Amino acid sequence: APRVTVDRIFVDGNDRVDEPTEEGEEGGGGRKITMDFQDVDLPVLVKFISEITGKNFIVDEKIRGKITIISPGKISVDEAFLVFQSVLQVKGFTTVQAGAVIKIIQTAEAKSSTLETVLPERPSPDRTDQYITRLIPLEYVSADAMVAIVQPLVSPDGLLAAYAKTNTLIMIDTAAQTERIAEILGQLDVEGGEQKFEVIRLRYALASDLAAILQE
Repeated sequence: APRVTVDRIFVDGNDRVDEPTEEGEEGGGGRKITMDFQDVDLPVLVKFISEITGKNFIVDEKIRGKITIISPGKISVDEAFLVFQSVLQVKGFTTVQAGAVIKIIQTAEAKSSTLETVLPERPSPDRTDQYITRLIPLEYVSADAMVAIVQPLVSPDGLLAAYAKTNTLIMIDTAAQTERIAEILGQLDVEGGEQKFEVIRLRYALASDLAAILQE
């Protein structure tokens, strides 16, 4: 699909957006801004974030919609960018790093895009709503078995697959979600001899009620 860059925004007949008010030191951690939007077009928010962060965005022409953000207090630029990513996720969009620019695309298209890959030896990613590919090697439990356990936790537009040769899970999801699932897998991937996992579907009882009884 054709893509356009946002260089001028029109809101309610005006060709400008109020400049963000700032205070404090320069830099994403120290500078504070006011982020208050009432029913504005999504590209306006993109323009705003581009100006305060210095990041370059490529915006798909399908990225449209109205948003409202109520922020009575001042927040840092880093926090504003996290809010921006959360707004995109709510609207069904996500960000994908592509060299020096950030592409904003529909979440459903993220799986087929070139995503950042987080390898096992790299530090855990920041808990953001940006989609990434993450490899999670397992030591004691079977990757194939874990797919059935973890799949319900993966986002609707995410992907989870097992690579049996290296006993590794391949996951495409937001950085925040992959980190959450990695933490859960860390609790499950423990030495346990012949310990096995099985998914049992219940027909008449509630899973939560049965789990409480079994834990007594």
